[in-house]
Amino acid sequence: MGEPVASVTSIVQRSAVSPETGKGNTADQSGSEANDRADGVRTSASAWQRLPHRLTLMENVRKFVVNALIVVIAILSFVVVLKAGLTRATVIETINVPRQLEDRGYTAVAIAQRIIGRLLMSIVSRRL
Repeated sequence: MGEPVASVTSIVQRSAVSPETGKGNTADQSGSEANDRADGVRTSASAWQRLPHRLTLMENVRKFVVNALIVVIAILSFVVVLKAGLTRATVIETINVPRQLEDRGYTAVAIAQRIIGRLLMSIVSRRL
């Protein structure tokens, strides 16, 4: 036998010509074009509808980053203050220098610097 023959109704439905325009405009084509246009509108509308959700998500990320930075700064500040509080400090008060030493150039500042220098040298020699 030969090839199957299409029925007349199926041929007419596939190639219907619009009497106003004279162009072939089937129901399937016009429906798909309408769906394409509607999908484009839906895509654009759904993007706008998702925008508040995305902004909320970005706002949550921003809040998390800011809070994390505040916590890190607070911890670092606490460590610095704690370290400064636990460090031993040597304070040398004003030294009264006899007049004989002042005449030779040993002022109160010079004597304090010599004492600090000797203390530092003794600390360094202990560590070595």
